[in-house]
Amino acid sequence: MELAHTNPEVLDGPEPTNGTVVVRAVPFPVKVHNEAGRMSAAIVLTQNLGQEFDAAQIQVILKNAAEIIKHALELNTEACLAKLDQKETIIFGAKVTTRRTTEYDYSETPLVATIEGEIDAKKDKLKDLKEFLKNMPVDEMPDANTGEIFHKAKMTKNGIVPAVSLPK
Repeated sequence: MELAHTNPEVLDGPEPTNGTVVVRAVPFPVKVHNEAGRMSAAIVLTQNLGQEFDAAQIQVILKNAAEIIKHALELNTEACLAKLDQKETIIFGAKVTTRRTTEYDYSETPLVATIEGEIDAKKDKLKDLKEFLKNMPVDEMPDANTGEIFHKAKMTKNGIVPAVSLPK
């Protein structure tokens, strides 16, 4: 895959193909920053993108970039593990180590499937109860079977956020 160059000297070159655009050079920190530094880098990135694209376009570009980075991390994992060779090191100010991950197969014990089914049923029951409490026609209502008082759910947050659905 051909990558677009972000070196300012090549911005006048031929237009890249395959849907890649060259955006003015955006400084991307190699040194690892703390949370405030990452936020500062995010602000600079967004401002630089804002010189070329509108806010909705930026949202799509960043969502797509996040997915690309997720896949790049997955693709790089094996090579990174080989390089680390189970050692700890500091790279660009970040501590890089390995950790063991373990998975187990419980399929030969039917009780596990039974309990997981019970948990799923409880989750469904809780979801239904929350939906009922959210849409109750009155502020309080006693349960006909237990007498327990149900209270209408109170909205604690209401807002709108961008939702980007990238093609599969």
